[in-house]
Amino acid sequence: MSGSHFATGDAVEVLKRDDGSGGDSFQLTYYPAAVRRAPAKQRNKILIEYQTLKNGSVPAKELVDCCSVRPAPPPDAGALFKEGTDVDVYSEGGWHAGIVREILGNSKYLVAFARRSEGIVAEQCTLRHHRDWIGGDWFPPLRQVLPSRKRYVEEPKPGKIKLKIKRGKGETEIMLRKGTRIEVKSDEAGFQGSWFAGIIIDLEGTNKYLVQYLNLLNEEQTAPLREVVSAGNVRPCPPETHSGNCYKFLDKVDAWYNEGWWEGVVLRVDERSNKCMVFFPFTKDNVYFEASSLRRHMEWVNGKWVKEKSAEVNHEVRQTDSDPGYSKGVKVEVKTDEVGYQGAWFVATILDVPRKDRYLVQYDNLLANDETKFLEEEVDASDIRPCPPQVPDIHPYGLLDIVDAWCNDGWWVGCIIRASREMKYRVQFGTGEELDFQHTQLRPHQEWSTGMWCSVPKDWKF
Repeated sequence: MSGSHFATGDAVEVLKRDDGSGGDSFQLTYYPAAVRRAPAKQRNKILIEYQTLKNGSVPAKELVDCCSVRPAPPPDAGALFKEGTDVDVYSEGGWHAGIVREILGNSKYLVAFARRSEGIVAEQCTLRHHRDWIGGDWFPPLRQVLPSRKRYVEEPKPGKIKLKIKRGKGETEIMLRKGTRIEVKSDEAGFQGSWFAGIIIDLEGTNKYLVQYLNLLNEEQTAPLREVVSAGNVRPCPPETHSGNCYKFLDKVDAWYNEGWWEGVVLRVDERSNKCMVFFPFTKDNVYFEASSLRRHMEWVNGKWVKEKSAEVNHEVRQTDSDPGYSKGVKVEVKTDEVGYQGAWFVATILDVPRKDRYLVQYDNLLANDETKFLEEEVDASDIRPCPPQVPDIHPYGLLDIVDAWCNDGWWVGCIIRASREMKYRVQFGTGEELDFQHTQLRPHQEWSTGMWCSVPKDWKF
């Protein structure tokens, strides 16, 4: 959210970061405040008044950068937390980002912080789930009504114009008014199967509507995107469904990803982490999601919502089942037991299957001895695995997270032992060696076990 969209009196939080001076400083702290003056001449500054910080006997006021200000998160204090949960703990007048290391009982938790060797004991009532404000929405996404303060602009009030939606040859009975929340699909390449939330602003000619998106910004990143769309690409918002996070193999779902809902099929359910691997038929990608980021897929047919049946097992789905069925041209990752390379996986392509349980591969990044072509070698089937599914890159990594680090042309498993405010990390490997990495050089570590990708806990041994 740009600071120009805050109004006087809005409840906000101001982000302050540890300056690296050491001591007991926290890495990220969010201080509750209220907007006292929206930006005028200085468009990148906003005057706020803190609720907990004092200047003598009066609340402290400060002119801060708009990028350091976010809306106050929805109420969450008193929720239950699991080990490994990203949380904020309230202390010293602010909310400090950390992670639950241990459940102590009696409504108490041990919370650890990046760049601090020790944790603190926190009461349940002083904790809330950690969420980041990115592009005008909360991550992890909220599955509830948004706060009363609108994210961008005042929503249009319902008017007298009624809009009919036509789909194909038939016309639905549903009537949509100005100001109605809807979802809009995109036929653009790379966006098939996606739906984005918006609001009907006005009628534009015959069977076309002016809509304003709730989560997409214009090219200047200064205001919500508005565009004219055809009636065939508009539908009402689906009803809320309560799945209880009980998804199963081949369930059709919508996944919250890249500011919209994307149609997919559940291929894996990891009950330990409550995550599901979703296959997207349009892009052929596999991505892991928290169950809370999914919803049951439904179709809008003749003015009614119809629940979709489970998908059929087809060739695309079978490729990622317990038997990957490696064939020529398939991308895989290969490990080696050579001294000095344990714990590393290298991307390669299957060239041939010379005999049972043996594969001829060509590495994508390793060169042959003469350095004129990429290395080719025959490897055992037990040293090959599919390429891991993508994991949405939303949050910074936390202390003790198990990750794969891109180093020396391969992915090496390690543990994060330090994190900086610039999203730079120090990773310790099984050899005891420590190296520094950028956020983009890391990915969450996953294990391929019995034909299934599984996330690992923070205390996983590697």
